[in-house]
Amino acid sequence: MAGFVALAVEWPFAGWLFVVSLVAGGVPVALAALRDLSRRKITINLLVTVAAVGALYLGQIIEAAAVMFFFALAEAFEVFGEARSRKAVSALLDRTPETAQLQEGGEMPIDRVRPGTVVVIRPGDTIGLDGVVVAGQSSVDEAAITGESVPKEKFPGETVFAGTLNQNGYLEVEVTHEAGSSVLARIITLVEQAQKSRPPMQDFLDRFASYYIPAAVGAAVLIAVVPPLVGGQPFGAWVTRALILLVLACPDALVVSAPVAVAAAIGGASKKGLLIKGGRYLEVLSKVGVFAFDKTKTLTMGVPVVGEVIALHGATDSDVLADAAGLEKFSSHPLGTAIRNAAAAKGVAAHRMDRFVNVAGRGASAKCLVCATRDHAIGNLEHIGASAETCA
Repeated sequence: MAGFVALAVEWPFAGWLFVVSLVAGGVPVALAALRDLSRRKITINLLVTVAAVGALYLGQIIEAAAVMFFFALAEAFEVFGEARSRKAVSALLDRTPETAQLQEGGEMPIDRVRPGTVVVIRPGDTIGLDGVVVAGQSSVDEAAITGESVPKEKFPGETVFAGTLNQNGYLEVEVTHEAGSSVLARIITLVEQAQKSRPPMQDFLDRFASYYIPAAVGAAVLIAVVPPLVGGQPFGAWVTRALILLVLACPDALVVSAPVAVAAAIGGASKKGLLIKGGRYLEVLSKVGVFAFDKTKTLTMGVPVVGEVIALHGATDSDVLADAAGLEKFSSHPLGTAIRNAAAAKGVAAHRMDRFVNVAGRGASAKCLVCATRDHAIGNLEHIGASAETCA
């Protein structure tokens, strides 16, 4: 108390700030230490509380406030790291609409829609429930679920997932799972469970504390009791030395290190678009020697581009590109956009097409007005077939 009085006289404003810091950071820690003791657990909370009380007894309020402040800072960083890693999960939740458009008319909250109900998915809508397409065709961006940047063509019989984006077509979907059991909901649940897991370093600190804290407290008790009882030394002086030992033994730096490192790493990764589910997985990365990627979006910017044009049967690269750009003029598919951009970048004029026909999941066909109105096709080999022609 004398130390606080001297501090208040010399720096009155700073003295009260130290008191506020001590109370704000110390009360939660002290309560946690009492809860741990009631469960017969000795944790770092106890040592921090004893160290702060000891520093106050010695009149060192600055040291007591510092002990509590840095320990509270460690706890805050741990919470901050978990919040940053949950941010991307919240973005997934925001993708899901709150209501579904029913085929029979009207709307219904997503959580009330039952399997077997047919819902309508309009162009630009985010799909709210897992289901099977029963009518219509469209391209669906499934990057949120599969990581693939190229949308997938959907037609009757195809499966769609909640949280994915319907791009340019009309779909009628029969719901197969309730909102709480969709693929997206299960992914979010797994991520949240992973976030609650503690990093191995923090598990080690807990085990370390179970041995270190009793040893430190035991040593302090021996220092305070043995010299006065055995050697007749002044009791007050040795109690002071025991309290000094407890203050010095408080492992604030060790406790702060793991949460701060995890929070900084997860926060930095989040800014670059990487979702790390928790500190446990972050620590595992330090032991990885080889990385294997299986998703296109993992390795690219998610925007397809034309890398090379290979012309066959006497056609030129410009002929092939002009033909493809003419066919893709009617399409909003990302691959079509990439072809049109490539043609524009090379100054190739797209061929004029007529009678455009889109074949869901396969490609498109049209008559080329530049090439004597012959039929042309673009898409997979099954669609193009042996009759495909290219303007020469």
